[in-house]
Amino acid sequence: MKKILLLLLFSAFVLCAGEKFSAIYTLPGELDTITGHVQGICASNDAIYLSHQKGIVKLSWNGKVLKHVPAPDHTGDICFYNGKLYAAIAYYGHRRGKGAIKEYSADLDELRTLELDFPTDGITVLNGSFYFGVGPNPSTLHRGNRLARTPLDLSGKITFIKIDHGFPTRFGTQAITTCGNFLIATFYGGKNTRNTAIFDADGKLIQTFDFNAGMGFAALPPRFKTATPVFLRLRALYNMRKKESPRVCFDFYALRNGTLVKINK
Repeated sequence: MKKILLLLLFSAFVLCAGEKFSAIYTLPGELDTITGHVQGICASNDAIYLSHQKGIVKLSWNGKVLKHVPAPDHTGDICFYNGKLYAAIAYYGHRRGKGAIKEYSADLDELRTLELDFPTDGITVLNGSFYFGVGPNPSTLHRGNRLARTPLDLSGKITFIKIDHGFPTRFGTQAITTCGNFLIATFYGGKNTRNTAIFDADGKLIQTFDFNAGMGFAALPPRFKTATPVFLRLRALYNMRKKESPRVCFDFYALRNGTLVKINK
């Protein structure tokens, strides 16, 4: 069965010749309002969104900042679905150990919040449900984490899914996106670089590969009429520890021979 799933999955990633994209760069000074590290991205037909520790930024498809809103606490991954943006939140301070899923309009107006008794990181939509990472997870090396699944109405009915990503990791899920009926998740690194894995909707491991997407990655929206799915990955162009002005790049990737390969011009 696993071999059949792998064949179905990888047959969908044969990139047609001529499908090339130009990397998207932000200008110096454009992102000076962000706080801490960047971690999640998602995209609609009209915009790209970037999350950082204490907020979310909306950008045009040429990398120009359109809007920035603060967030209540650590904002990990984000996803865009049916005209709205959703953020995975982990609280710190006096609310440490709690989390939330926040719903925003396409213009980043806050709409709803689902409060949770655990922190979250990594979020996407698959087959009519949210999938997101569940914490807390130990900082020491461990193998296996949990995902959670909840309806799109944010009613709070939650199903927990145990996953084994096949390699040691610290903490838990960092970013999640989808391809067809599969989840692609990246995890905080362990002893090796094999920190990204593909799962089916029930959390069964399909494939692992070497790909660091800890700053965010996401499938392209429908406006890109590619023959096969293509993904965006965020890359930082600054050193946060040296207090350099934040600047990032969005690269384009396709899955080839068991790994995601950059296809920028």
